[in-house]
Amino acid sequence: MAIRRALPWEGVPLEAYPEAVPALRTLRGAGFRVGVLANQPASARADLDRAGLSALCDGVWLSGAVGLAKPEPRFFRLPLEAWGTPAERVAYVGDRPDHDVAPAKALGMATVRVLSGPHAEQPARGAGQAPTMEARSLAEVADRLLEWQARLGSRRAARRHGDVI
Repeated sequence: MAIRRALPWEGVPLEAYPEAVPALRTLRGAGFRVGVLANQPASARADLDRAGLSALCDGVWLSGAVGLAKPEPRFFRLPLEAWGTPAERVAYVGDRPDHDVAPAKALGMATVRVLSGPHAEQPARGAGQAPTMEARSLAEVADRLLEWQARLGSRRAARRHGDVI
């Protein structure tokens, strides 16, 4: 936290997890629309482009570009409105119970909590922060979402409305 306060948000390059591109390709191949919803400066778009992630996304919403941030519900509604997709047909993937799982779940989205990285040990506080699914890596996230897609119904129906943020 001290490093984040000492360094400006702008100019600190983001690095993609090595399994990010393969996981996104798997999801796109299964018919999911994929988006990024992140508390990052507008300049982070260049990092996403450089990592090849933007090209695999159907939408990118960065707090610095849109003037909203997690955990604000309005921020989480942006992809739903842009895609015209009901929340119950969307899975939100994040690592924080408070800023990711709780607001997405409150809107009716399925949630996948990634149990790696700096927030892996942050405990969920109550049922509102308990995720629908958990994964230890982005590869595992793709597996969980393919299982979720199968539970939603036929592949055709899930392709129309199975989306990931």
